[in-house]
Amino acid sequence: MIRHALLRQLQRAGRLARRMLGAPEYQSDFPAASEYLRLAALPGRYSRDFEPRTFVFELLYVSAEAGGLADILDLGQVLVEKHGLRVFYRVPPEWYALEEAVRRIRWSRPGVRPDQVHAALDFTPEYLCATAWPTAYRVLQHPSARKLYFVQDYEPWFRPAGVERWYAARSYELGLEIFTLGPWLQSFLKREHRVTRITALPFPVVHPPAAGRPWEQRNAATFYVQPEKPHRGAELLVECARRVARRIRADNPGIELVLFGSHELQYMRFDFPCRVMGVLDKPALSRLVATTRVGVSASFTNLSLLPPWFVAQGCWAVDLDLPNVTTNLPDGMRNAVRPVAPDPEAMAATVLECLDQPPPLRRDDLRTVYER
Repeated sequence: MIRHALLRQLQRAGRLARRMLGAPEYQSDFPAASEYLRLAALPGRYSRDFEPRTFVFELLYVSAEAGGLADILDLGQVLVEKHGLRVFYRVPPEWYALEEAVRRIRWSRPGVRPDQVHAALDFTPEYLCATAWPTAYRVLQHPSARKLYFVQDYEPWFRPAGVERWYAARSYELGLEIFTLGPWLQSFLKREHRVTRITALPFPVVHPPAAGRPWEQRNAATFYVQPEKPHRGAELLVECARRVARRIRADNPGIELVLFGSHELQYMRFDFPCRVMGVLDKPALSRLVATTRVGVSASFTNLSLLPPWFVAQGCWAVDLDLPNVTTNLPDGMRNAVRPVAPDPEAMAATVLECLDQPPPLRRDDLRTVYER
């Protein structure tokens, strides 16, 4: 999918360069049809001859920057520990060498064993689970007893109007059993796509919730900034951080601003004092959040995975006052999450207010919220 789009861009650039140089034109082959176009018209393949209690996640992206990958791996660990399933992860061999995929997965979650990661399956699983819209078509065609779909966000919004967006939306209507991350996405798919076989899962977090450092030993306001993802509001967050930096010089000179979440941050300059940390693994993220007073994210689609982490370690979480955020907040989290309008001034004022005193958290409530 992405490879085809890149090829088309390179072909267009080559044609433009030849025209500018006066070089003769030549014709190139149009890219072959994408996999989802080839598979969409075929009937689903179900099998009664399967390996019992096996669960396979069909992966598309194996990226250290993808919070969605970490959540898939965490869910897999829950299926192993609480439900006694044998869990595996199939990676697309046309995108990743198996050794590289194993390295990336184990960087994110070291508890995953190398023998759980496969490029091809030599057995028919009982459960086969899609994790992104192109994999839904692949799951439908690979033999299995049950076909599931773990939906973490509404992916059609990530595509411009066109073929990919249409097929991304259609993936929710293939008849797979859908499990969404949070109740907002569940209600959205029910309303927009009339999905009936659908269950909402709670947002994951360290369990049991860690206490973090005492409030007086915390000195960070932490911003989750991903410039490569428009739906995570990087520009809004940086504008908020700039205003906070200007005001804490006099009021809270001991507070440090931390920006993290993307490798791209390391190649950017900021005109206010801040520490840039890039992409963090799970232990590094826990250490950072344990020193944080307020964590800030901007979720324009489904709620980011970060607010539950912030709250679980005893700090405030600031995110947007939108239904996709507020609908996902269980009662035990609401006292520690500050929804605010997507305006940098309003967000900065809320962050500054949160720096002064700890949130009114009850640890017993959090333990109930984060049971999965």
